[in-house]
This record gives sequence, C-alpha cells and structure tokens, in this order.
Amino acid sequence: MSSGLNWRLLTAIVLLSMAAVALVMWSGQPAEPRVDAKLDFTLKDLDGRDVRIADLNGGPLVINFWETFCVPCQYETPELVSLHAKYASRGVTFVGISMHDEVPAIRAFVEKYHVAHTILVGGERDDIANTWGLVGYPTTFFVRADGTIADVQLGYVAGEAEKKIQALF
Repeated sequence: MSSGLNWRLLTAIVLLSMAAVALVMWSGQPAEPRVDAKLDFTLKDLDGRDVRIADLNGGPLVINFWETFCVPCQYETPELVSLHAKYASRGVTFVGISMHDEVPAIRAFVEKYHVAHTILVGGERDDIANTWGLVGYPTTFFVRADGTIADVQLGYVAGEAEKKIQALF
C-alpha cells in the first residue's frame, strides 16, 4: 500500500475509535443533577434599597453579572434589554448585578442602554463572586422557577441568551 492510503486508513481508524468512545461515554448518562441557585443574598438597588434575590424568584430568573467598563457587557446589554421586553410578560425576571462599579457609573450605563429591568450594586462583594464562581464578565445564570440553575453563559454570544431563556419553560 502507498503511504497516502496508509495515512487515510489510519485517520479513519482513529476517527471511528474516537466516535465509539464518545458514544459509550455519553449514551445512557443520567441527567445532570439540579443545582440550587444561591439566591439568599441581599444587595442594594440604585436607590439604596435592599433587594433580596430570593424574593424575586417567583418564576424563571435571569441573573446577569456585569461591569460598566466590560466591552462584551456593553454588547450584551441591548440584547438583554430586548429579551426583558419580550419575556417579562411571561414571568421571567431579569436582574443585572454590577460587580465593581459605583452608583453614578451604573446609572449612566443604565440610561445609555435604556435598561428597564432590576439593577443591583454588587460592589466589592467577593462572597457573591466566590459563591457563584464568577471568573469573568459578563456571566449570566438562567434559573428555573424551582430555584435550580438551568444554564450558565460565560461571556457574550449573540442569540444564545434567548435559547437559554426558552429552555426555562
């Protein structure tokens, strides 16, 4: 056999082997266990009032951790504003938590992007960042009505948030 044919045969065997391993690994796996969202914390809104996140969870909940100076957050915000307008009437609650910004910067951001959903001030709350496993911004959690996390989106990917919201129903 020629070396070109040997190479193709070897490639085919490796690809088939990988496919077989993948099939064995993923077939018949039980569903991932439901993880409770850690909703029992309180933050201030832009007017200084306490807001307990658990009190907002009567239906599906979208929690978006962000920062005003985060460029992907700036790209993501108009999409979240649009999704809030579309899904709030279906009982989806949107909460934006600005993690490292002062209130004046948050207010300017909210005005610039016409944000109508609940915005909270995360400040320097490392306990929240650690509890939620935040490693970067934006990070969005999609929480089912029963308080369990359905999905997490790290960063901004156009159109993905709506798919994840639809899966909450």
